[in-house]
Amino acid sequence: MKYARLYDQLRKWELSLSNSKNNFYEEFNEANATGTLEAINCDEDLDVIKLDLELNKDIVLISKKMPENQKYIQITVGTPVAVFVENRIPESLVDREHKLEKGLFAIYCTNYNEDLNWHLSKKNENTLLHLRMSKSYFESFTNETENLKKMMDLSKSFYLLEDLNPMMKIIFDRIFSLDRHQLFYPNRIKNLIEALLYNFFTNITNRKEVKDNNKYSYNYEPVFKAKQLLNENLNRIVSIDELTKSVGLSESRLRVLFKEIFGTTLNVYHQDIRLLKAKEDLLNNEKSVSMIAMDYGFSSSSHFSTAFKKKFGYSPRDFIQQQEGKSA
Repeated sequence: MKYARLYDQLRKWELSLSNSKNNFYEEFNEANATGTLEAINCDEDLDVIKLDLELNKDIVLISKKMPENQKYIQITVGTPVAVFVENRIPESLVDREHKLEKGLFAIYCTNYNEDLNWHLSKKNENTLLHLRMSKSYFESFTNETENLKKMMDLSKSFYLLEDLNPMMKIIFDRIFSLDRHQLFYPNRIKNLIEALLYNFFTNITNRKEVKDNNKYSYNYEPVFKAKQLLNENLNRIVSIDELTKSVGLSESRLRVLFKEIFGTTLNVYHQDIRLLKAKEDLLNNEKSVSMIAMDYGFSSSSHFSTAFKKKFGYSPRDFIQQQEGKSA
């Protein structure tokens, strides 16, 4: 099998992110990295770039500004990788850095058309989809609701992040598992991409209005740090004072940015992930409901049961009985 050199591959990535619309697929295996890079021109409205790398050194990929007559809207979907997107923002905006922390499955969407530098970290599985959508194709989604049109107004710069929900993750994995030799492969890719986008835009439209990015500078890294702290402390309530001291933001600033980026509040997010983990433990049927409630920081089994029923529509005991009925 023929393998391409890493930096030849990366040059193709950079050209694809800029203005090339050529299809290609290459594999490589060398000291710096192993993996594949593929570009798929689905049609005049959508290009898809698939990057699947395991790195032994940090690398930087550069997406150059596209010519105005070839302007696209860019959406990037990533698995748990450490990806930095550095933007040189016009004078009307303050320089900012968006960091997708390890452990975050996310979609990153922007209409910003300047140089973007992507920093990929070694020792991580860097699996990314980069979508380039024509303006008309993008607006076929955003014109569905007034909220989407307002939040993704192409006359203004915007940056939106959305976690992949379980369905979106299934679709993402399916895109990477498709056999590229299948009949109608570009059409299959586009169908899956559209399913991913339907989920993304539906989740975004359910958010409240995102504040005007031009009004103040953003530094998203502390917000991701707060999210990571919540993920690492599922056995207790994490106070807002602890979070603000750890990440260096004021309470009001942290609350606003967290809601903008993740579409939910700090308290709701933390309780939801604790309830999801508790639900997994209930499936194992190795601990009592009261023990699981204590494991995830609920003050009592009744408090846990109330929150669980509000989240899932049934009590923990009803859930256990349902599972026992299925296995009988």
